[in-house]
Amino acid sequence: MRSSKCFKGLDLSFIGGLLAYAIVIGIVGARQVRTLYQRRELAITRFCGVMNKA
Repeated sequence: MRSSKCFKGLDLSFIGGLLAYAIVIGIVGARQVRTLYQRRELAITRFCGVMNKA
């Protein structure tokens, strides 16, 4: 069996990302985040696609 040491870092970064989103939404407010996302949805989707290909 392979060791899952490399996945522990991914798990921590995933949890850290979720925590960061929660903090931003808590500070800014869910309504403002939703409005910003809806306004820039296409650009955000394209940017995430570029990041995944890199």
